[in-house]
Amino acid sequence: MTSTNQSNSVKLQPSDNLSKKLSYINEITGKSDDLVIRPFSFGNKDGIRAAMVYMDGLVDDRALQKMLGGAKSFELQEDKSVFPQFQADLEEIGHAEKVLDYKTMLERLLKGNCLCAIDGFASCLSVAIPQFSERPVTEPTTETVVRGPREGSWKTLE
Repeated sequence: MTSTNQSNSVKLQPSDNLSKKLSYINEITGKSDDLVIRPFSFGNKDGIRAAMVYMDGLVDDRALQKMLGGAKSFELQEDKSVFPQFQADLEEIGHAEKVLDYKTMLERLLKGNCLCAIDGFASCLSVAIPQFSERPVTEPTTETVVRGPREGSWKTLE
């Protein structure tokens, strides 16, 4: 597949079939080993199939566990639609927004967001739960002949 064909294919509208959507996301990420797809179901006794999709190492694991735990115990209210209810529930963990195309889904995945795909809906919810790397306080390994304090600085990389 050429890069022109690939960039055009990424702009396609997502399928409302969960399996097809997850297969396509896996394909456009190059079947990356870092791509994690965690299927689950929620709702009443029949359950609605869904999946959390994220890149390993780019999302905050604690926020992800909280989000997955909340999603599994999510109960539908009869008078409301599934998607807005689920979005409001996920807003408590991180900024959640509706994503309508594969290109934006891929961009969000690579920025450290988690996608929540629900069977029967073409769009996904993108939840911002990025993990920031931190550098510990250590002795500098370069310039060992410099006199003075031997500590390095600590900062969060954002």
